Amino acid sequence: MARSLSDRFRSRLREEPSGCLVWTGARTSDGYGNIRVGHGASRRMVGAHRVAWELKNGPVPQGMEVMHSCDNPPCVRTEHLTLGTHQENLQDAASKGRTGKARGEGHGRTHLRNEDVQSIRRLAIAGGISLRHLGRRFGVSKSTGHRIVTGQGWESVAS
Repeated sequence: MARSLSDRFRSRLREEPSGCLVWTGARTSDGYGNIRVGHGASRRMVGAHRVAWELKNGPVPQGMEVMHSCDNPPCVRTEHLTLGTHQENLQDAASKGRTGKARGEGHGRTHLRNEDVQSIRRLAIAGGISLRHLGRRFGVSKSTGHRIVTGQGWESVAS
């Protein structure tokens, strides 16, 4: 028997110290959660934050978008979500400096946290551990480790 949307949704959540409730399932390249909804020909991917809103509040009115007040794309905590028009969503993003390319933890395809990057740099500088070993330890390639240590990657993270 297939699990309900609500059950599938709840199984993909993690509480963070920030207060955000983070989607741990599939994500877009921008970091927004995605979940498959519907059946048959109507089956499609929908933003997890939108599904969170609809599970608690009902359908999103036509022409409205679900916006994040916490500016954390994978967050699905309904208290961090509001409705607004597309224009309001764009203005909100611009006013908060979120219209540029995602960097560091904010990039949807990374699993590294800023603390991991700082640890990689600290361990590499201390010596005695190869970039290959550091890469294995933190789940990145040797070349990614090299870019982190030399400052060619993750420049936004202070050492």
